[in-house]
Amino acid sequence: MIFDRRRYGKDNYVYLLGEGADAALVDPGDPVVALGMAAAHGAHPRLVIHTHGHPDHTGGTTLLRARVGARVLGHAADAGWFKPDQDLAGRAEIVEGALRIRVHE
Repeated sequence: MIFDRRRYGKDNYVYLLGEGADAALVDPGDPVVALGMAAAHGAHPRLVIHTHGHPDHTGGTTLLRARVGARVLGHAADAGWFKPDQDLAGRAEIVEGALRIRVHE
């Protein structure tokens, strides 16, 4: 299991969650930091998860989507900032292969 975080900017963190080959990046505002952390663990993120849509949390998502082909999950209410590929509203859990993440609204 992988659970790691790296600070970027003044007060933000990107998280890497992984189980086997299945991994997710949470709030990748800085794509260089996010990709570096994933590379350090040998992880290939298939998901990007936004806790909310502010640019300091979503700023690296467009590059990550293009670079690694990750799907973006977030709340549709934040679509004005960044529209997710999949809405997490009402979901209790995300399952991606061996990776299982509980969702708390």
